Amino acid sequence: MEFGLRIDSQSLAQSNSSAGRLEVAAWRVGQILRAFVVEGTPAQAGGGQAKLQIGGLLIPVRSSTPLQTGESLRLSVQRTPNEVVLRQMPPAASSSTPPQTAAVERALRSLLPVQQALDSSLRALSKLLPQLPTTTAAPARGLLNNTPTPAQLATPTGLKQALNNSGLSLEARLVGGSTPPPSDMKIAVGRLLESIPNQVPEHTALAQTRQIGESIQARIGIHQLASQPTANTTNAPLVWTIELPIAQGQDFHSLHIEIESDSPSSEHETAQENWTVRIQLPLGESNTLEAVVTNRLNIVSAHFWSSNPSITDRISNALPELAAAWESHGLTPGLLQSHHGTAPGSPSVTPTTSGLVDTRA
Repeated sequence: MEFGLRIDSQSLAQSNSSAGRLEVAAWRVGQILRAFVVEGTPAQAGGGQAKLQIGGLLIPVRSSTPLQTGESLRLSVQRTPNEVVLRQMPPAASSSTPPQTAAVERALRSLLPVQQALDSSLRALSKLLPQLPTTTAAPARGLLNNTPTPAQLATPTGLKQALNNSGLSLEARLVGGSTPPPSDMKIAVGRLLESIPNQVPEHTALAQTRQIGESIQARIGIHQLASQPTANTTNAPLVWTIELPIAQGQDFHSLHIEIESDSPSSEHETAQENWTVRIQLPLGESNTLEAVVTNRLNIVSAHFWSSNPSITDRISNALPELAAAWESHGLTPGLLQSHHGTAPGSPSVTPTTSGLVDTRA
């Protein structure tokens, strides 16, 4: 069977996991499962042994195709007379592009050449600040000063405020009749652009500032478009892409977040309880911490990656503390692991949407 993953019944029996055997036995034909590849197939092999996290359980499988550690899968349960087979669900084909999708793709094509990462844009604006006239320096300084710090993002209130100020929900708030916060990033960039005269000489600080403001607006717009529901895919997951700038001393960095939630119309009756969060967090000196946190049937698991071995070890030693903290908040910890290296399928530095640029091929 194409895309076949067969449950390794012998390994499952040897693991003494009665919960795993009961879970597999309870699966219904046609049921849709979300899986996380904990151990991929051997390198340079066309397939082989692998381990999947399904819910809070480790399920050994034999795959006919390569599986990469950290990969997320959407599987359909099938059965033969002798075994359980999980069929990997390919993207649904579409004979034509819906008007909404076409409009999103046109908007993306216009924004992609203009956009720049938020951290590099704010870094450039900070360097231009002493050269700007007072009328433009004031809104530029307000934009820079409203950038959250690591200390603010480390608290639930500070993180919520940063998300509210990110500009991603500005239009939704206006349509809903609510007043956006004055520190909303998109509003702050608008004030900055309004302060620049229509006619300014090229290659001046004001012209460069206008370019920076337009690049920030385009970047936020791309994230908004990338978070639109996929109109041409049945039961497609809902995905939100978020980029939060971070002010660290005189420098700026970006926190990248991707949140994926199963579609409410998914075949699985518990689809709305399942979500995945992928995070890229800069740690300075070219070090980046990547994390994948999943919730499957109210069991929360987490995998962390770092190219720095000492950071990998520190995270590994802190995992029991993380499990205890989750339990204290009523959560059920699942698999918690720390890996050395780079996470596969991590959030794209340049956000896109399916159909225009496929970063997951």
